[in-house]
Amino acid sequence: MVMLKYIVVGTGRCGTTYLSRMFNFYGIKCGHENIFTPYGYNKAIELLNKNSFEAESSWLSAPFLDSDLLKNSAIIHIVRDPEKTISSFINVKLFSKDNIYQDFINEFIHIKDFPVELRDVIYFIKWNEFIINKSIGKRYIFHRVEDNIEILFNKLGLKLEKPIDNRFSNKTTNTIKFSLDDINNERIKEMLIDMKKEFGYND
Repeated sequence: MVMLKYIVVGTGRCGTTYLSRMFNFYGIKCGHENIFTPYGYNKAIELLNKNSFEAESSWLSAPFLDSDLLKNSAIIHIVRDPEKTISSFINVKLFSKDNIYQDFINEFIHIKDFPVELRDVIYFIKWNEFIINKSIGKRYIFHRVEDNIEILFNKLGLKLEKPIDNRFSNKTTNTIKFSLDDINNERIKEMLIDMKKEFGYND
């Protein structure tokens, strides 16, 4: 079986596409949701064996981080400013209507148990916690997408041979801007504030 050296994982809307491009630019063949899709573990095995990727960047890999398929993979947990990430969820209508991605998420963190208006925030919190718990005992690297890519590559022991302006652009075209004041549940708001601090996003 083909094994991946690196797996990039997050919530989606957080820079997984950007990191895939950076890996490829620096000569590491990296897929973006080419292996881990909403169609599960067996499909991932099938797709992996049809490709020659060294890395995969996909939020859909989270449930399988502790699987045999990724037992030797370094896990790169990527996060983005929580309010910008949640704004993006809202703008792509991730939870405002039934879709295959919401069904996939619900298999693992039962997102449909929560009111629709809280699902974007709950998902951000619970999926990141899920990633952290699934990474216990693994080689785990935490990376904020706003930080320079050199920081991540240094942690991985990789040398950048081709310097470029590789900073992630946090500019957004979201028409709906989420803020903490939009959360009507104080307990959930405190949970998000705590996670912001944990991830280094201090106002």
